[in-house]
Amino acid sequence: MRHSLQRRPRAAAAVLAAATLVATLLGSPPAAATELPPPGLPEGEAGAAAWRHGILPDAGTPTDDAARAKLTDEAESQLTETEAASFWVRFADRADLAAASAIADWDKRGAAVRDALRAHAEVSQASVIADLDAAGAAYTSFWVSNAVLVTGGDLALATTLAAHSEVSQIREVTTYTSAEPVESVPAAAGEGANIDGVAWGVDEIGAPAVWAQGITAKGSSSPTSTAGSM
Repeated sequence: MRHSLQRRPRAAAAVLAAATLVATLLGSPPAAATELPPPGLPEGEAGAAAWRHGILPDAGTPTDDAARAKLTDEAESQLTETEAASFWVRFADRADLAAASAIADWDKRGAAVRDALRAHAEVSQASVIADLDAAGAAYTSFWVSNAVLVTGGDLALATTLAAHSEVSQIREVTTYTSAEPVESVPAAAGEGANIDGVAWGVDEIGAPAVWAQGITAKGSSSPTSTAGSM
């Protein structure tokens, strides 16, 4: 009888362990199931149901706030103040050119670099270009710098593109204006000379005083070195 009583606690413990294992395998809702779902899950009942069933937000998909953080201040300002603006989409990853740099032949090395840059840009820009095509947006892809120029996009589109993990920055388009050329007029003969007809620069270095001492260098010659000349 004593042996039978000892078996009961052991049997209860075994049942409890088995129940715990089954519950673990089947999954259990988060401890804070009554809390609001974290950012990254759908809003409303769909997100709450996913949270109750232990579905966590995708860490690889930035939230709107994280995506907006990729916009430069100037890009966000332009897209906020206007209905449409052009902007650059920059990508974090860069092509691996190690294999191409090891090629000795100049032409083959250049071709290998070109092919590597094009292939890398095609892969890294694929998702962004798919979104742009779906939105009917105008854009130009640049494979050398691995960037995409979006023409006439809005803030919503920029935020959508920034949400891609491969995108590092949404940057404004900077326009540089050339300085207007200064009109120059050739100086008239003798203009700028002193009363003795000596150019002001020659007068400034004291050449007339040297000439007054009879040192004019007339009839002398000196070798001219061309070492280092372009």
